[in-house]
Amino acid sequence: MRRSAFRRHCRFLSVAALGAMFAFPASAQTASESQTPNADTAKSESQTPSTATAGSESQTPSTGTAGSETQSKSPDTSISSNPAVPNPASKTTQPRKAAVPDILIVVSKPTQTMTVTVDGHVRYRWPVSTGATHFSTPDGSYTPFRMELMHYSREWDNAGMPHAIFFTQRGHSIHGSDHPGLGTAVSHGCVRLTLSNAATLYQLVKSVGMAKTKVVVSGADPPGYRLPTMPPRQPVGLFGGFFRF
Repeated sequence: MRRSAFRRHCRFLSVAALGAMFAFPASAQTASESQTPNADTAKSESQTPSTATAGSESQTPSTGTAGSETQSKSPDTSISSNPAVPNPASKTTQPRKAAVPDILIVVSKPTQTMTVTVDGHVRYRWPVSTGATHFSTPDGSYTPFRMELMHYSREWDNAGMPHAIFFTQRGHSIHGSDHPGLGTAVSHGCVRLTLSNAATLYQLVKSVGMAKTKVVVSGADPPGYRLPTMPPRQPVGLFGGFFRF
């Protein structure tokens, strides 16, 4: 009886032990299963969203904004800096306007008149005599280079030329004269004025300066054949010389 009771007791203990062994792994696995997902979930929830949110908010917008600002500002800076740089080619290619002379003397051979303009306003219009046939006054635009209160022409029998304003190197000038035929082309090539008008023009050019004076001779000689006229002979000086101008 004792042996059978002992055997039963041993069997009971072995069954209990086996039951405990089977029950413990199942609980361990259940605990591990219940804890492991929670840990992964906690890590994924605590780390992944936070880093993603922090990275997207702190890095992505800032780099995107900086890139867009630097890229959008750099063209504006280049465009605004270009006009400030001087362009020497544009300066050299720009045409320069010719300076308007203070005194403009226009001699018209067809009408045998002289128009004097001062600072763009017509001041005088006088009759003149330009060159006769074969003595035509040369056309062109000139700047006076010499003025003489009284000049004597060696070429034309020492003829006097008061208030002479020379405008060609060949000896053509504007001067006073008492030659007959004023208003027609009867000179030896010079531009003749009355004595009083020549004195007025001489003083005007002298006050402004020859550099600021322009003489323009234009047009064709009047048609027909004309001989140059000579002034009436007038004894001048102690020796009774005759001077013509």
